[in-house]
Amino acid sequence: MDGHSTTMIMLMTTLGLFKDGQPLLANNREDMLDRKFKTSHIAPYSANVGFILYACDSEEGDGNTFTLQLLVNEEPMLIPGCDSMLCPYEQVREMYSHVFENCDLNEICTGAFTN
Repeated sequence: MDGHSTTMIMLMTTLGLFKDGQPLLANNREDMLDRKFKTSHIAPYSANVGFILYACDSEEGDGNTFTLQLLVNEEPMLIPGCDSMLCPYEQVREMYSHVFENCDLNEICTGAFTN
């Protein structure tokens, strides 16, 4: 996925990426110079986020298991809540179920937003 930086930042924050231990405030700005969430670094011109879905033979031989890899600006990144760079699809689906359950694609695609 690529798009405007505001779209990329919303997706990255929804995924929980670049989360700092404390919020950036006026009174701690000097202490936060090495913060993770720097829009100039995480959402430069032509920023992109990609998921690679791998289908792997299951150990039981009864089909495939699926794993995901996350790339941010073409660099592999650990999905928050996962133990390795390749994360089971079902685990990711469960971790972000609150996002999927509250997303009405018909409403979004038709532009029929309710206020």
